[in-house]
This record gives sequence, structure tokens and C-alpha cells, in this order.
Amino acid sequence: MEPVEQPSSARRNATQPLELSIAQARASQIQWSRQTIEHRLYAIAKFRQSLAASPSRFISALSHLPGRTNIQTIAAEIIPLANAARFLLHRAERILQPRTRSPLLSGLRITVDHRPHGLVLIVGPSNYPLFLPGVQVLQALVAGNAVLLKPGKDGTPAAMTLISLLRTSGIDPTLIHLLPEDTEVVHDAIKLGVDQVVLTGSVHAGKAIAESMVDKPPRPAIMELSGSDAVFILSSADLYRAVALLQFGLEFNDSVTCIAPRRVIIVRSMLEKFEHLLLSRFEDYKLSAISESATAQIMPLVRDALNRGARLVVGKISADKLLGPLILMHTTPDMPVMSTDIMAPVLSVHVVTDTLEALSAYNACRYRLSAAIFGDPVPARTLARRLDAGCIVINDLIAPTAHPEVPFTARGESGYGTTRGAEGLLAMTWPNVVVERTGRTLPHLRKPEPHDQQILLLILRILHGADLAVRMRALSALMRIFMGFGGPLHENGDGSINARDKKRDSL
Repeated sequence: MEPVEQPSSARRNATQPLELSIAQARASQIQWSRQTIEHRLYAIAKFRQSLAASPSRFISALSHLPGRTNIQTIAAEIIPLANAARFLLHRAERILQPRTRSPLLSGLRITVDHRPHGLVLIVGPSNYPLFLPGVQVLQALVAGNAVLLKPGKDGTPAAMTLISLLRTSGIDPTLIHLLPEDTEVVHDAIKLGVDQVVLTGSVHAGKAIAESMVDKPPRPAIMELSGSDAVFILSSADLYRAVALLQFGLEFNDSVTCIAPRRVIIVRSMLEKFEHLLLSRFEDYKLSAISESATAQIMPLVRDALNRGARLVVGKISADKLLGPLILMHTTPDMPVMSTDIMAPVLSVHVVTDTLEALSAYNACRYRLSAAIFGDPVPARTLARRLDAGCIVINDLIAPTAHPEVPFTARGESGYGTTRGAEGLLAMTWPNVVVERTGRTLPHLRKPEPHDQQILLLILRILHGADLAVRMRALSALMRIFMGFGGPLHENGDGSINARDKKRDSL
């Protein structure tokens, strides 16, 4: 996606339908946002029922995806989208409801209400053209927004089916608009004015969109970008489970998944058994040709790794063709194959001696989308707390992240912001905060008194003193001031404060 140039006359003419869509969406959004959450969820309930009644429409719309079976489409896109709708029906009202609290002794009443951003531009990917943008569309609508949906490459059939089903479920046709797949329409929409941008795509696309937003008024953006996910295999790992799931990750959706496993970081004590199980798993495996576009990216990475000591144990490489999956043993973090955002069945294995070396290898890659850890729960959780990754899965990979309650976020060059789950729903809103003074006392308007500095210092110690003894001494001193016995503050050697008794000092 390239930065937008000054539009020609033809380009200006092309944006006229977009201007109309934006105007219609904004007008509809005002009315939609005034509806109760129950009204909005009624449409989502009808959509969920229609989705369950006619999944064949979506199966047909997604049949073009390479290496995708109908079973995978149902499991990876249709059911997770229906689950997301159910999650919203059960949880959205509670998540979005205004919250009021009155902090003790503050004299304040604080109300936080979640307001929709307005017009949300959702830019979808090509690998999961229904589930990923579909959840974002549902959350945006439930939060009270209007939507512009720009599908990824060949994603228009799925997007059209999604929008059609939403409209027949009661969503105003002018509340959600389908944009063409042409990436320039994203820049045009940003130029014409949207209130939030949600992108699922590559780092290149994310940078291009960020550049388009530079000269515009600040607005929130959520970007789920490229990944090069690490899989940690600890000394306590169930290797049979780990190897089976690595195969799943290389096969599922033809491995065109941003959180598919790309690099294994394994402790040396597990290497021999791991390699034996891996080779046994793929011994009679039917290799398949990797696409020409992916081969153009992968071929130099694989050749570089082999030239520097890596070993190809699964897959085949010829002059201009790759048969995958490709599994490379004894790669090192300085090899580009371990730090490139590959969307093909390629797996690199790196051997480490301890946790520090494992973390160093992990941090050598700038992508921090997701990670997986195989091992006993306690050491796995300890390692998870030290990883700078958006979503970490223990003893599984890929599948758990599709659960509707799992928020998905990114770190590093993999992006920022959150989609899905409660946090993803809240990300489609902005917090409107109202602070009300409930009492008549306004201490900040009171004229200064001689003891005010002493009183404030004592209040500071009462509220924030290091321990109970410090706080109690400060409270005692404050009471003496209010009772009329307070004198100048005295700073003790231990840092505590007390007020001297004027009567006692005068004796």
C-alpha cells in the first residue's frame, strides 16, 4: 500500500460515491447510537440465527481460498463468528453500561459512559475474510458505530454476504457500506474523514495507513499486523502434543495464518526426541508446492539458512520450486528466516541451553503478535510473564485465540490496539467521564490559614505513609491541631511528623 498522491480529476470522480457513503453512514450513525443496547443486540440475535440457518452462503463465498476445506471454513470462520455474536448478546450490555462510583471521603461522584467513535473504517485481510473483519463489524455496530468495510484480496464475496445478512437482520442499509478491494480507497476514506481505523494486514499496509493519517486530526487506530510466532518447548513439555500441534499449525489454512508457528525455540535436552518425533510425523507426508509468490520470498531465506549451517529435514527445494512444509533444524536468530513475516508452511528450529538464551532468541525478532509455550503450567506461566507478546497460548496454539472471550492484541512491529473480547468491544468506544461534586465543601476555594501547610503534610502522611505507625502518628498530630493544641510541625529523625503541644512546651 503506497502513500496517497494528489488525486487527479478521475480520482476525485471516483471518490464521489465514497463521499455519499460516508454522509449516509454518519447520518444513520447518529440515530443508531441513540438506540438502546437492547435494540442493537436484537439485530445481532437475528443475524446469529440466520448465520446458523444458512451457513452454505458463507461456505460458497469462501470456497476460493487455497488449501481450505469446507470443514475448516465452518470451524475457523463461521462457528467463531457465531460464537462472537453470542458473546455480545450475553456480555455487551454489562461491558458497555455506564459505571458510577463515589470514592470514599472525596465528595465526588464519577460516571464513565462508553460512547461510540462514530464512523469506523475496517480494513480486512485476505486469509480469514469472514471471521476477522466480521467480529470487528459486529463489535463496532453493537458499540453504536457506523461501518465502512474494505475487504482484503478476493474477500468481497464474504463481505457482501456478511453485509447482506446484517441488513436482512435489521441493520439499516446505510449504516454499513462495502468498499472496493482497491487499497487506495482506504486512503480516500481517511482523507474524507473517519473516526477510527481498524486494520488486519501486513506491516507494509500498516505503515502506509499510518502515513495517510499523519496530516489528519488525531484519531484512534487498531492495527493487527504481521507475525513470526515463536513456539517454546520446555524440558517438561509433552513432545507428542507439541509435534502434533506444530503439524496442525503448518497445515491449517495452508499455513496462511498470522499466528501460525514459524520458529521453535527448544531446550537442548529435548532436541533428540523432538527431532525423532518430528521426522516420524512427516515420514509419509505428501508434500505440496508452495505458491509462486511465497516461493519468491522464501527461497532466498531458505538458501541463506542452509548456507550458514541449517539443515532441511522436511520438504524439498529445487532451482525454482519449493515443496512444503519446510522444516529447518539448527537455525539461529541472526538468520532472516527466523525474523521474517512468512505466510507459508515454513518452520525453523533453534536450540538453546536455558531460559535466558531462549528469551534472547525470542527478542531478536521484531514481530510480537503471539507465542506458544509447551511445558508444565508453573514454568510455562513464569516464561509467559517474561514475553513481550500480544497473546500467549500455553500447551496449544492458534485455536484458543478464536474464543470470543479472548482479546487479541499485538506488540512490537506486529501492531497495537485490541480486537475481540471485552477489551475489543471497549476499543470501539471512547470513555465519556463526568465528575460531579456532591458536597458543599470546596476546600480549594478556602482562604489559606496558618496551619494549612502543616495539615496538608499530615494528610499526606495519613494517606500515604510508609507503615501504620507513621500514619497513626500523623493522625494524632492532626487531631491535636484541630483540638487547638497544635504548634509548629516537628520533623523527627525517622522522617515522621508530629505537632508539638504548645501547653506542654510552655511548662
